[in-house]
Amino acid sequence: MKYIGAFLIFAACAGTGLWRAYEMRRKVRTLFGIIAALELMKGEICSRLSDLPTALTAAGMAAGKELKPFFAMLTAESESIGDRPFAQIWRECALKALPCLDESEMNALLALGAILGRYDAATQSAAFDACMENLRPAYARAAGESGAFVRTSVGAGAAMGAMIAITLL
Repeated sequence: MKYIGAFLIFAACAGTGLWRAYEMRRKVRTLFGIIAALELMKGEICSRLSDLPTALTAAGMAAGKELKPFFAMLTAESESIGDRPFAQIWRECALKALPCLDESEMNALLALGAILGRYDAATQSAAFDACMENLRPAYARAAGESGAFVRTSVGAGAAMGAMIAITLL
């Protein structure tokens, strides 16, 4: 019976390490997807002069699985733009659908949402650029750290589980 308990403790610790590794990889994919989606939206809004719903639809169709919920909520909620400001809708959707972002990354994204649809194309282009100036270094940092973080978190979880299991045996 104690062997089963020791194995379960080891599995729980190793699973915790795997979960942390998964979360880091998810953050890297999310940041990459946000940057790609913002580039697409910038092209739609600033170059093609498309309206905001068209840009959101285009970005949502090209988004990866990490951003699909964000753009789906934005598209669904954008029907109530007349009742609520777009910045509020953007904020609510970002806070719900992108919990893996740090505070600075979220603030950059929320600042962009406050500008979208309210100003001319040049001002919106500058807002896109400012947001991406904050997100690109965060992506580069997360991507660079992710390999070592994954190995460390999985190894530390497994090692902690092994130490506890050996101690209990």
